[in-house]
Amino acid sequence: PSVAERIRRLEDRGAIQGYAALIDPAFMGLSVAASIRLRINGADCGKFAAKAKQWPEIVRLDRLTGDDSHMALVLVRDVKHLEQLIDQLTFHGAT
Repeated sequence: PSVAERIRRLEDRGAIQGYAALIDPAFMGLSVAASIRLRINGADCGKFAAKAKQWPEIVRLDRLTGDDSHMALVLVRDVKHLEQLIDQLTFHGAT
C-alpha cells in the first residue's frame, strides 16, 4: 500500500487525530519564552486553570506536585511584557 493509503487508514482508525501548523513565535513578534512557576491555593487551582485561558501568552499550563502548583510556559514580546504578565498573575497566587 502507498503511504497515502496507510495514512488514511490511520486517520480512519483514529490513530491520527489531526494536523497542526507550527508557527515561528519570533515571526509573530514573540521573541521571549519563559517558564513561570505559580503557587495557587488548592481550592483555587481549577478556577485558575480555567482563567489562565484568557491570557494568550500562556501556551502551556501544567499542574505540579510539591510547593508550586503550576508551571506556565509563556511567549511574550520582551522582558517588559513578561513583567506585566507576571504582575497580572500575582493577583491569583505567588510566582
